[in-house]
Amino acid sequence: MIAQEKTQTDLVSVIIPVYNIESYVRKCLESISKQSYKNMEILIINDGSTDDTGVICGEFVKKDERFRVIHKNNSGVSDSRNQGIKGAKGKYLVFVDGDDYVAEDYISTLVRVIKCNTAEVGCADYYVESADIIEVHSDKTETVVTMNSNEAINLLSHESFYQGYLWNKIFERKVIIDNDLYFEPEIKIWEDMLFCLKYFAHIESVSYIHKPIYYYVQREGSAMNDPSIWNQYTHWKALECMWKEVQPFEGAFKEYIRNFYANDLASALGKRKVCDKESIRKSIKKIRSLHGKLSFKHRVKMKLFKILPDIMIRIYR
Repeated sequence: MIAQEKTQTDLVSVIIPVYNIESYVRKCLESISKQSYKNMEILIINDGSTDDTGVICGEFVKKDERFRVIHKNNSGVSDSRNQGIKGAKGKYLVFVDGDDYVAEDYISTLVRVIKCNTAEVGCADYYVESADIIEVHSDKTETVVTMNSNEAINLLSHESFYQGYLWNKIFERKVIIDNDLYFEPEIKIWEDMLFCLKYFAHIESVSYIHKPIYYYVQREGSAMNDPSIWNQYTHWKALECMWKEVQPFEGAFKEYIRNFYANDLASALGKRKVCDKESIRKSIKKIRSLHGKLSFKHRVKMKLFKILPDIMIRIYR
């Protein structure tokens, strides 16, 4: 009990961006309110919701003084998280998505991992919920692994580890503020992995516990499942930023970004954003500069666009 009391002395700021998720947000906020870790402030950033999301959030503010809502015009999840960071007072920051929910020991587990291992970020495992089926992402061994920055970066793309999500990690607010590690407002896809990469590059140690404490709900209508958001290609900026950020490091993650970026650019040839000769030429030049491993399909496609651009453009139109 004494050890538990010592780990609960630091204020944790929980940042929750919400937008038109009235069917999910109550379950999320209830799971936060029931945390075994009590010393929290919960900052809900209502990103211009047009349904009852804001009303539901207001109910929690009225009954629990730890909750606070910031209402703003719709500007995207990255800007919402920035607003949360600027308003946070805690030593530690945790990011939760408003359509997910957490285990009762979510905060206490993350705090214990980061404090007891003198790390600068703590990570945990999670569940994946899809169509009412819940599966464990990795395992429940509760084994704790501590690693240096370079090792941790190379595991960001490893499917069996913590990956580039925000919600299964706890961060030090001081590291974020001192290094100006805010989110890029215009990036709507992969902004989380970019943030994790930049944060990891500014610290020395990361601790990860093989214990699932977060419920990641996969639903229709989320940003990751919305073709209109992918068609804005903001993930290209995220990939370009990550490619620049990862240059001082060597290993699996650098190769992952190199290859994913190259193949994604090749996949877009002839489509919405890359459908004229000049944009195609620039894209092929960029692909070649990456020196990535293209799939056979993308190698053929790039060669055809290089040799027969007019014909390929007409085909894709």
